[in-house]
Amino acid sequence: MCWKVRYRTESFELPADVALDDRGQYTTDPHQAVVLGPLGGAGFGFKGAGLAGMAEVLAGTLTGMRLGTEQSGVVLGDTKVGHLVMAIDPTAFVAKAVFGERIGSYLDSFSQQPGTMPAGGPEWRNFRDREKNGVPIGDGLYEELRSAAANAEVAFG
Repeated sequence: MCWKVRYRTESFELPADVALDDRGQYTTDPHQAVVLGPLGGAGFGFKGAGLAGMAEVLAGTLTGMRLGTEQSGVVLGDTKVGHLVMAIDPTAFVAKAVFGERIGSYLDSFSQQPGTMPAGGPEWRNFRDREKNGVPIGDGLYEELRSAAANAEVAFG
């Protein structure tokens, strides 16, 4: 959950309906957040509970690792986290040309909806921006890195 590290380090408040505390209540405090909320947020019910459950089963139970509810809450120190990589051959379901046409149509539909992007869209936009302008670092993280460099007696800057 690297998002928690950034929000904690920078003392940012989490957006509403993004994370839950250890009592299952929504929180905007990154120090109280223990798990991401269901997709769609509180105002849309539990639309994402099935997707979250599927990810939990695949990355937890099938890998023999702990479930999310069994994690220690230590962001970087918890090594009993399961990872599962799955590849699906779309031609097992539809012809390659049909799949290509449908994916093309899906991606093209985003140009008809201003302000929306397909999965990965924001990342590619940010990648291009950061190649050109550099990677932004918040003041809290900058100070943490500067302090670590000073403690290690290495040049910083």
